[in-house]
Amino acid sequence: MSEGSSRSGPRVRSVDEIGALGRALNVMVGRLRERLESVEAERAKATAILDGMVEGSSRSTTTRRSCWMNERAWAIFGVQRRAG
Repeated sequence: MSEGSSRSGPRVRSVDEIGALGRALNVMVGRLRERLESVEAERAKATAILDGMVEGSSRSTTTRRSCWMNERAWAIFGVQRRAG
């Protein structure tokens, strides 16, 4: 589960406190996975919208480090996109 390779957690058959904890963890992992998928989908939508803009657009952190630029901004500043 911690590596994210499994779609579902381990089967819990125990009826004691450890079993209850295992079931609770499985539910929590499922909800977390759903939220992450939702956030990723929203991010993809926002990126598609902003990349489609004619105007250059970028976002920076409070320390003025650029953390996002759309395609037009890359072209305006004449920089190449880094992989990753």
